[in-house]
Amino acid sequence: MFDTYVSLGRNREIAFQFQRVLQGDHARYFDWLVTPFDSLLEMLANDFEGAFAKENLLVTDDPALILDRRYRVKYPNPFQAELGRHLDGPRFEALHAVTLAKYEFLARRFRELAASDRRVAYFI
Repeated sequence: MFDTYVSLGRNREIAFQFQRVLQGDHARYFDWLVTPFDSLLEMLANDFEGAFAKENLLVTDDPALILDRRYRVKYPNPFQAELGRHLDGPRFEALHAVTLAKYEFLARRFRELAASDRRVAYFI
């Protein structure tokens, strides 16, 4: 038995169901991201450095997703409702700062869990 279950960005549903049934749910960094396996390895090897940096963000053909061009990871687009496809201006700067802080918090949570003595099942 494991203490917790973590999705690494390909299939959140498995980890979500384990969390829901066994112990409640906690937000994790890779929840709801589209993360190719090589991108996952690169992001972890770089300890999330530069992830979600505004200069690397691009709205995809699907405006509900933002592409981080550095890591080739797609994030849910937190700017769409207010900014549409535009990633510039003072409102973008403010929204980006809030969203980046969230992802930095989730990266810290990921590192702390990985360094802990807890038994973690990771799902790809």
